[in-house]
Amino acid sequence: MKWNGKTYSAAVLGLSLLAAPVMAQSGPTCPAPVAPLPSLPQPHHAQAVTYETIITSSGDPAFVAAPKVPAFYRFLKVRFPAVVVLQGGSVLNTDYSEYATRLARHGYVVIVPHHVINFGGQTGPFTNVRVIDQAFDFLKEESAIPGSPVQDLVDGDKLAVVGHSLGGAITLQAVGEQCLAPLCFGTY
Repeated sequence: MKWNGKTYSAAVLGLSLLAAPVMAQSGPTCPAPVAPLPSLPQPHHAQAVTYETIITSSGDPAFVAAPKVPAFYRFLKVRFPAVVVLQGGSVLNTDYSEYATRLARHGYVVIVPHHVINFGGQTGPFTNVRVIDQAFDFLKEESAIPGSPVQDLVDGDKLAVVGHSLGGAITLQAVGEQCLAPLCFGTY
């Protein structure tokens, strides 16, 4: 291949053209955004209560976060929606602790289960749709226990489910009332 009067192999030319922008010391600047990005809403609560526990029905460890509220919230029977956060495959539930804490400060009681299974000869974090019910039921039970950090805070009629990667796929299957192997076993 000829380029600028010299003969080059096509592979070398292709690689050098791909590398040229990376090696350049200066390049085009990004234009300023047309409109400013919207600011995120400020949390309703200054702090959150967080703790680790075990979901009694499954034996799964879980990270829980809830808004830190004054005692009169419980007296007035202020309840918060529950959120179950489903972990991605091979991701520890504690990797979502900051996310769960932020959600709690915005007025949610959040639980992030750590569901471990043996799948294909590998043992590790791998969630499924049954984890949603187990986690939600646990939060409702925990809310009824005197002295619990989430005592009287969980609205047992309001549940949200979010997931990352594999957890997102499981969430979509649960919401769509689907159960597709190998991500789901049985019915939901």
